[in-house]
Amino acid sequence: MKKVLFISPTGTLDNGAEISIVNLMEYLKYEVYNIAPQHHHSKQIEYYDYCKAKGIKTFFIPVLKWWWPDAPGGMPGTRSSRAEAYRENVNEIRTIIQKYDIDVIINNTVNIFVGAIASSCEGKKHIWLIHEFPENEFAYYKPKIHFIESNSDEIFAVQGGLK
Repeated sequence: MKKVLFISPTGTLDNGAEISIVNLMEYLKYEVYNIAPQHHHSKQIEYYDYCKAKGIKTFFIPVLKWWWPDAPGGMPGTRSSRAEAYRENVNEIRTIIQKYDIDVIINNTVNIFVGAIASSCEGKKHIWLIHEFPENEFAYYKPKIHFIESNSDEIFAVQGGLK
């Protein structure tokens, strides 16, 4: 049986991206794992309990910033502390990939790159699900499209302007 690891954007059920991906995880006929950023609030307990009830093995990892440095949400810490935190996140993801012998890693937003790097380091298949248009608050990722294409085995986006 294939083992699939999702890299989730928030670890809460208060946004469409998380709700839709948890629904997908629930119905996949694979062994499903999930990593989300740890924020220590009650919505994450609800998220964890929901995933556990659906048979989704979920891990929260500590983050300084989970999304790209220039993504919405500001730039906490210093450039060097962010770089170190990203390295730690990639290493934690790699550890989970190795420990559970994961076959496929799926980033559930264009805003997270650590799953792509971890999968590349481990020589595993990587899929990027992109639902954000590269405009307005998400225009920052347009120059990153070459990186995204180069570090994905597949990219899924809706038909039309986004694709």
